[in-house]
Amino acid sequence: MIDPSILLDLLPTPAQAAGLLAVALVAGVIRGLTGFGAALLMVPGLSLFLHPAEAVPTSMMAIAITNLPLLPGAWRESDKRMVAICLAGCLVTIPLGIWLLAVLPAEILRRAIGASVVVAGLLLLYGGFRVRQAGHGLKLLAGAVSGLMNGSVGMGGPPVILLMLAMPLAPAVARASLLLYFTGLNSVSVVGMTWAGLFTRHTLVWSLLIIPPLIGAARLGEIWFRRGSGAQFRPIAIAVLIGTGVVALAKG
Repeated sequence: MIDPSILLDLLPTPAQAAGLLAVALVAGVIRGLTGFGAALLMVPGLSLFLHPAEAVPTSMMAIAITNLPLLPGAWRESDKRMVAICLAGCLVTIPLGIWLLAVLPAEILRRAIGASVVVAGLLLLYGGFRVRQAGHGLKLLAGAVSGLMNGSVGMGGPPVILLMLAMPLAPAVARASLLLYFTGLNSVSVVGMTWAGLFTRHTLVWSLLIIPPLIGAARLGEIWFRRGSGAQFRPIAIAVLIGTGVVALAKG
């Protein structure tokens, strides 16, 4: 028989539970609305209540599972060829990112990522970066940088988000493509982190606890997106990008 004290030890404290719930709800709504943003919000948010080495795998596991109900719609509407090329790029660099997570101070990586996120968001905000037709090389590069960032700090979104939002894609296509890409990215990262021994019983339990509110909030965000015209997609996406970059810098 399992000792109840062992089970209780796996659960978060009341303060941690409240914090994890709040982070999951906000991240879920943003992810359902924009097709991304969950990790960008969850990793800095969870790091306020968990150690960064626990926040990253907890976020990845929860997001990978939570994305599953949204995949059928994303598969139909996404630019699957572009997603596949970006994923090919990330496969090469995710192992290096996981290694960096294990050997470098989280504060250094968080500051670097936060700065890059803010710069990317400002470029989009002021219209300084547009791509009419992205070649395979640019897509592979975006995926490679994304994989490195995802493996190291669990925030691999900015390079691919910047690329897709800078392209003349319809909001529904961009949202679906981002959702499909991040499902693949996080799934590969989960496998890599499991192999590297970064998942513990605690991270598994914490992931399972935040999945229900994350799914419910994501569904609300998706309904909001479907009922709107799509015109709100770009400004909300940029606001999320800049805001989470500032949070990452402050946390660092």
